[in-house]
Amino acid sequence: MKSITISIDDEVYRAASEEAARRRKSLGELVQEFLARLRTEQALNGRDATAEPEPSIATNSAEDEAFRKRREDLAEFFAGLKAKQAAESREDEAKRVELLERMQTLVEQSLERDRYKKGPLVPLTREEIYAERLDRFR
Repeated sequence: MKSITISIDDEVYRAASEEAARRRKSLGELVQEFLARLRTEQALNGRDATAEPEPSIATNSAEDEAFRKRREDLAEFFAGLKAKQAAESREDEAKRVELLERMQTLVEQSLERDRYKKGPLVPLTREEIYAERLDRFR
């Protein structure tokens, strides 16, 4: 088995990694599966998988149509991923804002409740409690 190194766009890598995780495979296994499928398709179309690809002719041949269909499917898939990521980030942002507003409300309620309390607003240490009690008896 041969190893290969490829460079791809960060967004494509992220989407491919998510797809591999969804299929419970490694990214390498997903690429290997894709290349094997490509070779099978070429064999079914009567082309030698090791031969140079034929130059595309500007006609509506079945192979060109299949290629266009695959490209459109991929574009639709990645557009769906982008939309899903955007929706999730909007939901996350809305949840974050809601939590911050709730925290601010709780802090304001606490400050209002404790406004007229005497003494410190934080728990006292044991020594501070003893000292306070001793001061009462003096």
